[in-house]
Amino acid sequence: MPRPSKAAGSVALVTGANRGIGLAFVRELIARGAKKVYAGVRDPDRLTDEFAGLSAKVVPLDVTDPAAVGAAADACPAKAAALFLSSITRSELADQGTEVIALIVGSVDTRMAAHVRGRKEDPRAIVRTGLDALDRGEHVTDTDFMAIDARARYARDPVRYERGMAKLLKATVMDTGR
Repeated sequence: MPRPSKAAGSVALVTGANRGIGLAFVRELIARGAKKVYAGVRDPDRLTDEFAGLSAKVVPLDVTDPAAVGAAADACPAKAAALFLSSITRSELADQGTEVIALIVGSVDTRMAAHVRGRKEDPRAIVRTGLDALDRGEHVTDTDFMAIDARARYARDPVRYERGMAKLLKATVMDTGR
């Protein structure tokens, strides 16, 4: 018999909850029995029809606004910084039983990645992978091939990886290579 999900009975805050991975997290957390899901969205007045009927509490939260979260960062470097921030946050919140997991994500089929050519992962698959890792007690997980590949490249040669990222961040069109 499978163990119940750690999401069951939990209280969760999801940022970027109005679409893409965020919306997929809201749906999956509810499906796994979360007691309460707070859906952080930049503009609550602009929710899509996809959000209708979900039992999440919408809260205004613009993660790009320094006043809203204490600091703002660009998308690609923020993902690496978030890994270390999640470790610190996990330590700070451990005594109150708060779970914090870092997801290393490659290219996902969202509006944000419209300029990326090649294979992109389904947001629902990313969310399932992340919540399954949480259920296994993992604190960090790679959610897809591109994430696994990026971490392996970084581990082999951090300087070369950083040079490649610098070029990639300047490109107008990106390719997943798959």
